[in-house]
Amino acid sequence: MILDQFENWPTYASLPAWETALSFAAALPRDAPDGEYPIQDRLIYAILFSYQTKDHATAVLEAHHRYVDIQVPLMGRELHGRYAAAQLTPRTEYDPIKDVLFFQHPERYTSSYMVSAGQFAVYFPQDAHMTHGWVEGAPEPVRKVVVKVRLDLLIPGL
Repeated sequence: MILDQFENWPTYASLPAWETALSFAAALPRDAPDGEYPIQDRLIYAILFSYQTKDHATAVLEAHHRYVDIQVPLMGRELHGRYAAAQLTPRTEYDPIKDVLFFQHPERYTSSYMVSAGQFAVYFPQDAHMTHGWVEGAPEPVRKVVVKVRLDLLIPGL
């Protein structure tokens, strides 16, 4: 997992896939319509969407096997949580078509933090992550782009 200020993204651009994914997020027009954006076929693509934050107890807790999530809030702030996927109880079977596995919320939260516009978070397959959580106990609007990068482009040899 990585959490940093978005202005520092060039620090992580040692591989072409990092450069491609993060430069897309940096250049994305703030008024671009919600939807899916192909960047490099299905190797790298982005999903831009808007939503209201919610009680973190009802937020989705998920992990992916084939893709890394680069989450970049463009507007607003939300509570995120990161958990070791291997230590959680699955709520569903892994869906290879959607590349997602959902988990039951743990009794205790081990790591939660606010992610807001001007920052980014990166989640690898071992990182079960919860997003969309409200920060101060009330819904607020968020607009975010999630750039999905196939794992083998960021970790060669997998």
